[in-house]
Amino acid sequence: MEPDETVAELCGRLDNLPLALELAAARVSVLAPAQILERISQRLDLFRAGRDADPRQQTLRATIAWSYDLLSPDEQRLFAQLAVFRGGCTLEAAEDVVDADLDALQSLVDKSLLRHSEDRFWMLETIREYAHELLEGSGEADAVRGRHADHYVALAELAYTERFDRGLTWVRKLEEEHDNLRAALDDLQDRDPLHYLQVAGALGWFWRARSHFAEGTRRLEEALASAVADGPLTARALAFLGTLDVDETDMLSRHERSIQLWRALGDETELAIARDYLGWALYTCGEKSQALQVFEQNLELARRLGHQALVSRSLAGVCQLFLANGEFERAEPLALELHASTRESEDVSCMVSADHYLSDCAMLRGDYALAEQHRLSALRTTLVIGDVAQQTIEVLGLAFAAAGLGRDDDALRLEGAVDAKWKELGVTHAPPLSEAYRERELGPARARLGEKRATAAFDEGRAMTWDQAIEFALGKTSAT
Repeated sequence: MEPDETVAELCGRLDNLPLALELAAARVSVLAPAQILERISQRLDLFRAGRDADPRQQTLRATIAWSYDLLSPDEQRLFAQLAVFRGGCTLEAAEDVVDADLDALQSLVDKSLLRHSEDRFWMLETIREYAHELLEGSGEADAVRGRHADHYVALAELAYTERFDRGLTWVRKLEEEHDNLRAALDDLQDRDPLHYLQVAGALGWFWRARSHFAEGTRRLEEALASAVADGPLTARALAFLGTLDVDETDMLSRHERSIQLWRALGDETELAIARDYLGWALYTCGEKSQALQVFEQNLELARRLGHQALVSRSLAGVCQLFLANGEFERAEPLALELHASTRESEDVSCMVSADHYLSDCAMLRGDYALAEQHRLSALRTTLVIGDVAQQTIEVLGLAFAAAGLGRDDDALRLEGAVDAKWKELGVTHAPPLSEAYRERELGPARARLGEKRATAAFDEGRAMTWDQAIEFALGKTSAT
């Protein structure tokens, strides 16, 4: 709109609110500014009569309502139904859930009632709230929510099926769709407990990869509490609950129950996956010999099945136990095999493992420069995945390397940053091997600095944000 007296009056009537002005401006192709002013003034007067709400909020709602009233009936219906999505949606989701077509979506974008960026359509929250009110009053809300839930049940299940081959791709996509998945879970929880269990179990690996421990634990506990019968969905959910909630009281029993169910169902692949989780649980509980036995048996089974992802996971477990026993000479060739097998992998549970273990082996040999290189590579991979919990482990490893290279102040700053992040994540104790290395590598660094200087460096690290700690770790490492 070109500035003139009418436009200036219109801006004043709209309280110069950017969104209200944008909605009005979107209509200048079919309405003159004077027509917009006349029509919207009527709507504003109607909204403000006898209302106690914030006048600016009334102005905004009135402008949204005015713009909505100018839509065709089909556009109005689509606008309301799009409110079922949280955090936006892809074109494919809009087509599947609300039967949208590209022309109608483009029309809503042109009228500023819908946004589009990259491959997603989304609404500003103020507009979505208005659309949601319309949806709830339409008589179609339950049906639309049902189609929405069906779409995201299928999405979660497909991600689970492809998590070995396309895990990194799916982690990114599921994070984009996390709010929609939450909405689907909320809808299913009371209405359809079996599908609630299905979605929660299908997302367990994703919640673990993205460090959504509390949310994943809550959802899986709720799902299992309302499960109608034991079966594959229960077995899957039990296994992932055992990986997310590491309370030793229940962890082993959950994994053992999952294994019993998979064995009864005769699914060798899922049985091997569940046994892998049991191995890690046994290690966490200090049962190293049993854990090693499980991992070695699993490695033999995985090789027989020809399942490369399971081979890689089993190799990681055996490496961990060899290193826990101080046998880095036995661990290193397996870590090298793991490195070769996962170079092009998108299995997020294994992408970090090879560099992590090669770093440990180099450190135990006293080659701290090589240890730092592998640890840096591992950290960068965790940043790509978004696995915050594993990031803390790799940053702590960089602290070990820094101490070995004589950068004691840097080492204790990194240790302090990790300590603070663990408290934020609710980690009550460090992984066993990390704790052992922590005393071995950082104890001498503290002694060399002296108590006062060591404490100051540690506290500086604790005061960092996690983004600052990551930047510090990468910067210090890159400079060496």
